[in-house]
Amino acid sequence: MALFILNPGVSPLGDFDLLDTDAAGLLGGEVMVLDKSTPRRNAAGEKAAADVYDGYLAPGVSEGTPTAYRTVARIASSTCNQKLFFLADDGKKYYGVMFGSVIGAPMGLSTTGTNLGPSTVSGSGKVTLWDKPGLYAVSLDAVAADVIPATLDTPLPGELLYRSTGGLLTRDTGTSDKIAAFIELTANGALVTTPGRLVGAAETFDRIKIQFLGAGNHA
Repeated sequence: MALFILNPGVSPLGDFDLLDTDAAGLLGGEVMVLDKSTPRRNAAGEKAAADVYDGYLAPGVSEGTPTAYRTVARIASSTCNQKLFFLADDGKKYYGVMFGSVIGAPMGLSTTGTNLGPSTVSGSGKVTLWDKPGLYAVSLDAVAADVIPATLDTPLPGELLYRSTGGLLTRDTGTSDKIAAFIELTANGALVTTPGRLVGAAETFDRIKIQFLGAGNHA
């Protein structure tokens, strides 16, 4: 679903070309790294906007390999040598959808909508990365299942969440990469929406609130 910006550190790090194989399934809230991609040109399975090629990487020049690569953002899956981790924005729902949602069905009789248009990633090929410590929320479908099991058994406030090998927040300490601290299981918290509990409906908790530790605080 999405990453929700609550009380972040002023502004995101920036927008970076997203690895094409990660673009279709990006939800928002995944743990991301910056890496090198294909040689510095568009290829069949990996393309970028023209301005991405304003910079380059050439880590092999000193070893006699002059191939130039480009920087790309990717989900921090499997083993990562990088130790700077970011949170992905620009998911497939909420403000990550280019034209929002249509509410009606008809005449405003529905309070839920249908996504209108593609995600912002498809328009630019880029993802916004958040790097600064702050308060964020991540939808439950963008965290590992062990964070909030089906029994709704939550961590305690301040309990550390780690990077899973799939690039999601998890309680599993396997990677040892500390990403965030759990705050609470919550709903959207909108001041303009009547919570279900006030009209006798079931409460809906669809996201976790976290304190992101920042891009480099993982020891």
